[in-house]
Amino acid sequence: MKPYVIALSALFSLSAAAHSETLTLETYYPSPVGVYSNLTVTSTTVLAKNGGGVNVGTASQPSDLRVTGVANVNGALNVAGPVNIYNAIKATGVMVPGNRADDPTDAASKVDGAIYYNTTQKSHRVYKNGNWGPLSGGISVGSLHGWCEQTSYAMTCNNPIAPAKCVNGTYTHGSFTSQECACEDGYLLVMTGTLTIPPEDPDYGHEEVVFYKQCIKK
Repeated sequence: MKPYVIALSALFSLSAAAHSETLTLETYYPSPVGVYSNLTVTSTTVLAKNGGGVNVGTASQPSDLRVTGVANVNGALNVAGPVNIYNAIKATGVMVPGNRADDPTDAASKVDGAIYYNTTQKSHRVYKNGNWGPLSGGISVGSLHGWCEQTSYAMTCNNPIAPAKCVNGTYTHGSFTSQECACEDGYLLVMTGTLTIPPEDPDYGHEEVVFYKQCIKK
């Protein structure tokens, strides 16, 4: 489409005692209003700057950006907010979930089915029935309760959360008694993950393995 400029100016003069009047007709250059079969933009483009939205492949009321059909993105797609997906995701490559050191506490993340990779426990965690738990094959996350950490070399039990608990183990040496995870009556202890900690001094230290255990209702 070729751009055109339309300018119309009329000057009416009657006499020195009469008055002057100017009539100006304004238009856009080039006009952005219309229907285009092809539109090529060679520089920066700003759409819906003052409100409204942008429709692609649909005439329905847009909410910022609405695409009906296939959207092909050949580069990175950076999204700062939540992404709502109302159908299945089909991946031909590797899907990498978000990773962090502890369970998220924000309301947007605490949704049944949410999943992330825990860098501390070296395992995936999933949110279900109001709680974060390990993603374990063959075990319903909703049936897992409590939490307990058991170390291999130090033979200690740490951070028990009921119905998990720490009890004395079978190994004793002088005044030292080993500890291990256990569960209250009516629960079965299961291991849901491990974390291997290398020694600070490879020549003299010992590798430590932390076993993450939880209780499952019998």
